[in-house]
Parts: sequence; C-alpha cells; structure tokens
Amino acid sequence: MSIPILCEEVIYRYPGQSAGGTGRDLAAGLPPLPGVGPISGSIPAGQYLALIGPNGSGKSTLARLFNGLLVPTSGRVRLGELDTSVEADVWEIRRRIGLVFQNPDNQLVASTVGEDVAFGPENLGIPQPELGRRVAKALAQVGLEGWEDVQTHRLSGGQKQRVAIAGVLAMQPEVLVLDEPTAMLDPVGQEEVLSTVLALWRELGVTVVHITHNMNEVLLAERVWVLAEGHLVADLSPRQLFAQPELLAELHLDLPVVPALVQQLNASGWPQPLPSSLLFPEELVSALAPWCPGGGRS
Repeated sequence: MSIPILCEEVIYRYPGQSAGGTGRDLAAGLPPLPGVGPISGSIPAGQYLALIGPNGSGKSTLARLFNGLLVPTSGRVRLGELDTSVEADVWEIRRRIGLVFQNPDNQLVASTVGEDVAFGPENLGIPQPELGRRVAKALAQVGLEGWEDVQTHRLSGGQKQRVAIAGVLAMQPEVLVLDEPTAMLDPVGQEEVLSTVLALWRELGVTVVHITHNMNEVLLAERVWVLAEGHLVADLSPRQLFAQPELLAELHLDLPVVPALVQQLNASGWPQPLPSSLLFPEELVSALAPWCPGGGRS
C-alpha cells in the first residue's frame, strides 16, 4: 500500500529569512538556510522520485516538510487527506512517512540491531509479540535476517544504513524519504543500500523520494524533481533530464557516466552523432556496435 504526496503553493521561510532570499542569522553567525517555494506538485502513490539540485537548493527542507518536521509558512503539504499543518494529523503522517538521513549514526539509538529496529514501533505502542514480528520482518526485508543480537557499533556503514531503513520499515510506512542515504558510504555500502531501496519499492510498492547528488542514482528513478534556489525548476523523466546537459551545467550538476561519455564522443567528432538520450551501458554498446570491427561499418 502507498499514498500520494501533494504540495499546494508551499512556501517555507526559516526564522529571520526574507521572502526573497535565503536569509542569515547574523547574530549567531550561521550560514544561509535554504527556504523553499512557492512549490506546487504531486508525487503519485508508488512512484520513485529523485530529488536533485545544487547545495542550498532546499532539498532537505522539502523532505522535512513532507513528514511534518517543518510546517509551511504558507500553502499546504498533504499526505492523502492528511495535512501537515493540522496538529491532529502529524502523528499519523510521521507514522506513514519514513525519513532516512544521510548519516546512519544519527539514527541508530540502541546498542543492538534488534533493539534499534524496535525503537520506532515500540514508541507507537505496538505490543509484543507483534513488535518482535515487525523487527524480524523488517530485518529480512533489508537482508539482515537474524541479526537482532548484533551490536550496532560493529556494523559497516552500509549495514548501519540498512538497519536505519529497517527501523523505518518496522513502522510500516507508505512513503520512504531518503536524504542522501549513500553519501557517506563506500561503493559496497552504496550498492547494499540502493539494492535494498529498489527491492522495497518493487516488492512493497512504497512511494520513494530519493534525495541525491549522485547523478547515477537518479537513473533508478521514474521521475526527477530539480530544485534551484528553493524553486522547482524542472519535473522530468531521467531520460528527458539528461538529454538537456545545458540545464545540468547551469545548475553545476554532473552528467551520469554514459551521457557524459556520449557527450565526449560527440565533441571528439564521432562519425555520426550519438543520441543524447542514451543512459545505460547496454544502450551505448548498441549505438556503437555498427562502428566496431564486424559491426557492419568501416
């Protein structure tokens, strides 16, 4: 089961922030805080959305608006019929939207894996033995079945992030919001987490909002929202987005590996321009095959 997210003319300004800029708390010496808006748009139930943009574009602020950690200065954020600005709805919203942060150490609160995964649902008042069943199921869903007694300080970065995701899953959310979940992980840990998220999306049908700076991760998504200076400047499929390298360059965002290679080949004078819409290695191999030995061209 999943549920849609709807933003209706959403604006959020941090305290002391002007309507037209990022603002700064000069007395405290803090850096600019990225407000957002106005933003309007919907994320259908069960969709995998990538949320990208330069540093300070408001991605993390929007994520916190989704689950009610922040309340819009004006406009509305709704999860189905629930409204984040309605105090009576907030508890249910936070139960139905799971938020996973960049640093798993900031989400792990217990000394063992089982205790950590149980923390969220236990605070929801889930009784035993249902609590035990939820913990076991969530660990199985992230590939850590039987790890209840493992000490969290012995885990790798990727394993810690999977435990953090399991702790969210044990609350049985309908939306999973991931705020740069692989940014602090090595390649092995990144692969562990991404494989887990994809499996959850495909098998459980949860709505996924994946904030990332890694353009190769954007290829996993069905749809992309691009933020810049707090505004939604593009709403496209990954293929449409990466066919517009000038937009990415303007926002100081990189191309994924295959589109970047296509761009380089075309710039080097490749005999026939390659389509800018190529995204995946197999697509590039197919496009290059006619020009390779035995491929039919010389």
